[in-house]
Amino acid sequence: MASPSPTAAPAISDAQRIEIARGAEREKSFAFARKLASFNGVGVGIFAAIALLSAAFDTASLLLALPLAVIAFVELNGGQRVARYERNGLVQLACNQLALVALVAVYGLAQILSARDSASPLSEIMAQSGVQSADLGIDDVSGELGDFDEMYRAAVTAFYGVVIAATALVQGACALYYYSRLKRLDQFLADTPRWVIDYLRAGGR
Repeated sequence: MASPSPTAAPAISDAQRIEIARGAEREKSFAFARKLASFNGVGVGIFAAIALLSAAFDTASLLLALPLAVIAFVELNGGQRVARYERNGLVQLACNQLALVALVAVYGLAQILSARDSASPLSEIMAQSGVQSADLGIDDVSGELGDFDEMYRAAVTAFYGVVIAATALVQGACALYYYSRLKRLDQFLADTPRWVIDYLRAGGR
């Protein structure tokens, strides 16, 4: 006796196709958040890997690598939650961006404060090598090195100041964008039939 043929899946009607198309159109209002989360997560993950590799020369980099890795994971996870239409995923992403701003600000300020109490690399090299004023043909090598020290501190302050400001601007804008998508996601969930949401969530995009 022949085995029964598998039951064919019911065809999607024209009315259903229209509802799916409308749902997909509504989804576009917040769909970019998923792509942005993937971009940010991968980018932060790369910086975490660089910081981890830098630990071979500067053990303090480990203190930066770990939180960066956590932020990268949270960002990618938040993007996955948004793909499942979980509104808390957007809240998670926004808070994660603010956490990144705080981390960079703390690290940058620590580097600036550390530089204020440190000599420039040139001064340290000359101190370790025992170079004297007469060796360089300079009457007052300490005065010259003092100028280098001031330039070094100013450069460090300017560099990390720019990094902090740029991070606050870019990641702060990302956080605002994630928050701004909450209303769009809520509207999508309210206006889209449940079966369409399930269809799109299952990969019917």
